[in-house]
Amino acid sequence: MKSNDSNALNEVWEWKEKAVREVEHLSTADAIKKRLEDALQTVKKFGIPLSNALYVDRLPRASNQ
Repeated sequence: MKSNDSNALNEVWEWKEKAVREVEHLSTADAIKKRLEDALQTVKKFGIPLSNALYVDRLPRASNQ
């Protein structure tokens, strides 16, 4: 991370590094499976119909847009 990067960008880099650490010990197939399972949990958590979750253009817009 560069010191002149925005706080938001630094936060994204931290999330990315955490995501890598979460699966670095797994095989590629297991890492993909974990990410898909995590995504499914997120879909369920926010009550997004699975059919809509498969298409970005059907997802609800963020309230700040």
